[in-house]
Amino acid sequence: MEVEFKIEQHVTPTANRIDVQGPLDENANLPGVTLRPEIHLNLDKVTAFNAIGTRSWSLWVAQFQGSTKVLLTHCPFIMVKNFGSVRDLITPEMEVISFYVPFYSPQTGESHNFLAVKGVNFSDGSILTLPDVKDSEGRLMEPDIFPETYLSFLKR
Repeated sequence: MEVEFKIEQHVTPTANRIDVQGPLDENANLPGVTLRPEIHLNLDKVTAFNAIGTRSWSLWVAQFQGSTKVLLTHCPFIMVKNFGSVRDLITPEMEVISFYVPFYSPQTGESHNFLAVKGVNFSDGSILTLPDVKDSEGRLMEPDIFPETYLSFLKR
């Protein structure tokens, strides 16, 4: 059963942590946000991101332009793969703090999502440093991405 889309805001005087959950699609209702100097968007539980969701997201994040810094954490593959190619998906106020890199083992069919963290696995404009990820049989898994496109947002 698909999780219903929802957003939970946790507001303090200096920041608003927003947990986004469920499919970001035509049924997603993106509410107004209590603006603070920093907005922390936790995207860990976003389960889908279609074309209508992309447009809705771009319009929604436009409200942050100006005096608010937006930190994106736990960005799922379904969003990251569009970061470098869809205009206004990431605005100048946004900073990616962490995102998932999918790995795959052709021998076992296993997949694993590795969380890349800024300052540990990447920095502004730098190439990502990936760890060795092994499947259940001890074989190295392959990154299941095209680095030139998937990681292009790091160079913006």
